Order: sequence, then structure tokens, then C-alpha cells
Amino acid sequence: MAELEGVTVSRRQGRSLTREEAEQQLRDEGLVGEAWQNGPDYNYIAHEHPYTKVLYCVVGSITFHVSDKSGDVHDIELEPGDRVEL
Repeated sequence: MAELEGVTVSRRQGRSLTREEAEQQLRDEGLVGEAWQNGPDYNYIAHEHPYTKVLYCVVGSITFHVSDKSGDVHDIELEPGDRVEL
């Protein structure tokens, strides 16, 4: 994956984590988390947030389509245990 400004992906190298572990990690960093899920093939329209968003994949997988400064779109795929900050 190309390096994207403002995007950090952390991989747990095949080690998953529970929802409770993810929530604890967020609390340890002074963040507040909430559970969120969608069904297979769910899509959101392109959007931005005025803050840094931290997401963990606990079950299943998810693909984020993120544009770089030139407008090229890159896929960021998360598997259980992975984290993305964007």
C-alpha cells in the first residue's frame, strides 16, 4: 500500500483482538470508543471528518477507499486486529 498523508495503519500480524481489548486500548490513549458495524457489501459515500478517526476491525473485514492529494484512490483493507487512523 502506498503511504498516504494523514493515514496510519497498524497491523497485528494475524493476532485478532476482542471488542473489550480494542475499547481498552482506546481508553488507554484517552479516547472514547463505541461499537459500530455494517453488513456485507455496505457502502458509504465519500466523506471527511474534521477530526482524527480511529477504527479497529474486530470481526470480518473492511475496505476504505481513501484519496490522496492528487485525487488517486487507494484501498486500505483491514482484517481482525488491524487499526486505522485517518
